[in-house]
Amino acid sequence: MADRFTKLYASETIPYIQDMPVLLMAGSLLRDAYSGELITQLRLHSLSIKPIKAITVLIQMLDISGEKLEPEVRHQYLDLNLVQDDEIGRETAIILPRRDARSFRATVEDVIFEDNSRWHSETDTVWEQLPKLQKLEEAYGDEQIAEQFRIAFGADCRYLPAAESDLWFCTCGAVNRVSEDHCHRCRRVCSALLSVNTDSLRQEASSRLVLEEQRIAEEQAGARERHKKWLKAAVIILPLLILAAGLLKVMPGYLQQRRDYRNAESLLAMGYYEQASDAFSALGNYRDSAEQGEKNVPYQRALHLLASADADDASALRLIGRSRADLSEQVTAAMLLYQAAAEEFEALDGYRDCADCIIRCQEGIQEEEHAVLQCAYDAALQQLEELNYSQARLQFLALENFENSIDMAKEAVYRKAHGLYEYICRYDVRQVYADLSISPDRGSSFVIPKDAALSMGSQCVTDLYEACGNDPVDVNLSDEHGQSMKPLAACVTELFEDLDGYRDSADCLAGILDATDYTKDFFMLCETGDLNGAMEWLNSYEGEFSDRDVWKARLQLYLPFCTSWSLYSGDATVIPLTMGRGNRCTSCSTRVLFRDSSPVLRLSANDGEEYYFDLYAEPDDVFFANYDNPAYRYILVINNVGRMSYIKYDTDGNLITSCEYTGS
Repeated sequence: MADRFTKLYASETIPYIQDMPVLLMAGSLLRDAYSGELITQLRLHSLSIKPIKAITVLIQMLDISGEKLEPEVRHQYLDLNLVQDDEIGRETAIILPRRDARSFRATVEDVIFEDNSRWHSETDTVWEQLPKLQKLEEAYGDEQIAEQFRIAFGADCRYLPAAESDLWFCTCGAVNRVSEDHCHRCRRVCSALLSVNTDSLRQEASSRLVLEEQRIAEEQAGARERHKKWLKAAVIILPLLILAAGLLKVMPGYLQQRRDYRNAESLLAMGYYEQASDAFSALGNYRDSAEQGEKNVPYQRALHLLASADADDASALRLIGRSRADLSEQVTAAMLLYQAAAEEFEALDGYRDCADCIIRCQEGIQEEEHAVLQCAYDAALQQLEELNYSQARLQFLALENFENSIDMAKEAVYRKAHGLYEYICRYDVRQVYADLSISPDRGSSFVIPKDAALSMGSQCVTDLYEACGNDPVDVNLSDEHGQSMKPLAACVTELFEDLDGYRDSADCLAGILDATDYTKDFFMLCETGDLNGAMEWLNSYEGEFSDRDVWKARLQLYLPFCTSWSLYSGDATVIPLTMGRGNRCTSCSTRVLFRDSSPVLRLSANDGEEYYFDLYAEPDDVFFANYDNPAYRYILVINNVGRMSYIKYDTDGNLITSCEYTGS
């Protein structure tokens, strides 16, 4: 049976397109010596977490020159239950209709999942050709370098790690998506595997071999030296051998102990701590073997771990049963080594300078933790500078009390709130509704009615996106908004209130109130005495306005006081004298200004001189008076025939003088 099938062709690459759920890892073209038929066998590897129940592959036969042969062959693998890492096809023979084929191209056409969802490749798909995995020995061309890789990362390492397209291939043989930081099978860290330096491995392997050769050479040299010494001693002590015959029974044991002690010392010097400890312990009470095995060997091992941590030498991880696969952004090689060294120094219970070494380890751990936090802080700061406000806030909050992270989390919210605050100051946002989010897991939503967007201008949507930086945003031009939405100004107000006085949040809150007070133009007209303009504004304003009817009645009441007047009768000097002038006043004007809803009548002379005099009334009263002068009282009213009367009294209420003007 072994001679029945002849291999004519084997695929050398893996056809792939991004996000496909199945890899075609291998394919062979075989000829059956019995029947003369050609068959192909494929090996399919599942990348999908969802179970797969059917796969269709498309096989394009090629002749000896690489030209296509018809027909194309479709083959279905049915009744499957494949999950991630499962493989099929090794035992399935697909018979080809043409016997003149000498190679083929196979691709995955359809994948049907257990939930009846489907993945399909289009006919015009351009397939990438991924290289196949290389075994470590093949990739490095050196068994010692491959062995050094296994020392660093684990004995089960078989293949050279590689990243292709949106996949990365682990050293254990598993295929992972680039979105996976750790191998889903062995949990090794992708970045650590892909950053392996071949030169460093070669140097480490070379150093290991040199140490082993030195140990063997030292043992051989020692044996030769001892042999020479024994020859010289034999000449001298031969006459004494007879006398020392009784000693010969115990001497070999003593010599063997000395050799074993030196071997134990060599093992310790080479860093084989476990073997050295066993060797010293086996010597029992010979010399200081007990202390060496129980104290000095663990002490030297802990010192080595401490020195490796100081040098950030990840190769020492193997001594504590860890590997680069255990490293992450939060855990460094130095951190693991410092922790292990501290534990081993503590177990030695004050041996030599263990107390000082423990302090060094603790300081190293703190430095590493600070470096990790600093790295995370810098990453959060980068997110903030890139206007990813929500992500920056989340990362700063995760740092808790590191440096000013709490304030920086507020800063991220503040910048987003301030961008929206400037938007509110620039546009009329009465009809803009929002569901604001400061979480990177959920974007903010805005609704602007189409008519409002037209009145705001074409730039309003672009400016809204820019106000939110690079946070996820969805802007809809619609006349309806969801129940979760509130007016934009209210949402931004909540953000500033939650900041609890951070930076100028209080000023921004006041600015929002001012920017969204769309009635301030009306009150400005009233304050400056333009009551006709105020009435026109009130009649045309369609928004909400409290006390609209009250203000209409008030304006109607005081509009007669806003006009020009000509002298009708009386003392033409009374108005100028009121203001400290001596000339006659044949014409004047009045207007009513409002100060906190209280009317103030401003009387101005119109004979070319610029001066005025203010009289006051109670709200909604038309009796204006001025009592500022301690000697006189001034009264201004419009009488029942529509003339303005201006009267001067003394403090006893006696009439001093008066005048009357008629409206012009």
